[in-house]
Amino acid sequence: EADQRDFLNDNSDQLATIIRTKNQVIQDLQVALQDQGREGLAQAVESARTSALEVQRLWGVVQDLQAQLGSKEEQLKAAIASQEQQEQQQAAGEASAAQAQQLQAALADRDTKLQAQEQQLQIYRAENGRQASQL
Repeated sequence: EADQRDFLNDNSDQLATIIRTKNQVIQDLQVALQDQGREGLAQAVESARTSALEVQRLWGVVQDLQAQLGSKEEQLKAAIASQEQQEQQQAAGEASAAQAQQLQAALADRDTKLQAQEQQLQIYRAENGRQASQL
């Protein structure tokens, strides 16, 4: 025990220095960890801020694209309506063309009948003239 006491008395200053150094290292490490934590927190906050700005930017892009989509949809509807109207006009034109062909055929038929009646009338006149000359 005496040796231990002598050893402790002789080395107490060194042990105290070692303990102070150890405590200082612990404090330095704690400060460093806190600083790292603060830096990490600051980086996380900055990252969140950047992400929020990117989300806002993307939301603006989405709204622009939705507006463009709405505009394109209206243009498409207008184009479809125009095409349907043209198809209806074309169908009406085709119906008119068919009606015109029917009228032309009817006129041609009437002309043929009139020519036949004129020929018959000439035959009757000739016969009537012959009979009148015999009287």
